Amino acid sequence: MIKDELKCYHSRISLEENPLGLLVNVTRNFRTGKIQDVSVSKEIVCLKSFINENLRFDIDNVKYSYWLPLYFGNIDNSNKHYQQFIKLLKHSISMMSTKSTR
Repeated sequence: MIKDELKCYHSRISLEENPLGLLVNVTRNFRTGKIQDVSVSKEIVCLKSFINENLRFDIDNVKYSYWLPLYFGNIDNSNKHYQQFIKLLKHSISMMSTKSTR
């Protein structure tokens, strides 16, 4: 199954071990502060590498500031992985929209 093959490009941690996501960079208009552009990495990165190892560059050495979780599965509110994904997604979007990096 594809889910079994998904791993962080940096640490090789799997989806079962840690949430996986993409590195994201948000460009804002200098004068207004409004989001002008959003770019996303091609590589899958685990949350542990992003937070604990401060991974901010992709394989092409492009710098990113944020992490956005990915969800692989059925949408089911009783599923703990889905609940964790929703929590991480809300937090990630909140950080991007408020310009926070912590």
